[in-house]
Amino acid sequence: MEKTKKHSKIFRLLVPAFVFQSVVIGGGYGTGAEINQYFLSRGLAGGLLGMAVTVIIWAAVCAVTFEFSRTFKTYDYKRMMDKLLGKAGFLYEICYVVLLLIVLGVVTATAGSMVTALTGASSWIGVIILAAGTILLVLKGTDAIEKALTFWSYVLYAVYVVFMIIVFTKFGGNL
Repeated sequence: MEKTKKHSKIFRLLVPAFVFQSVVIGGGYGTGAEINQYFLSRGLAGGLLGMAVTVIIWAAVCAVTFEFSRTFKTYDYKRMMDKLLGKAGFLYEICYVVLLLIVLGVVTATAGSMVTALTGASSWIGVIILAAGTILLVLKGTDAIEKALTFWSYVLYAVYVVFMIIVFTKFGGNL
């Protein structure tokens, strides 16, 4: 019983961070084009410095958001936005929906392009797979979304590790 409680507490503490990371990376850096444009175009040192600054800023945003939520006991989105923005919250909602549609469009187009590049099949297959997965998660609810984003964080770290091993093995000192 004690092990389950400990696991549950650790899971409860890590899930918000995993969800935050998945949303930021999936929505902001998921295509890889952003990393190339904003970081890699500045060379190795400039790219690493830019990534370090970005990590620090996102970590600060995440920490401030969590602390705000803890301080005001706003553990759901609606109450947090009401406390943060008051009556102007609806303006944020409008901007959020527009941004959500843009991000979904970019991610969906990327999924379609990746399927075409990897298999030669129609890009619509990737679009349909992503749309079906998204709809399925939404229908299953918050718990399913949290689990999927947490699992995706583990997959993301595994891909990073494999990518770094391949890059260092192939290019070594030429980096």
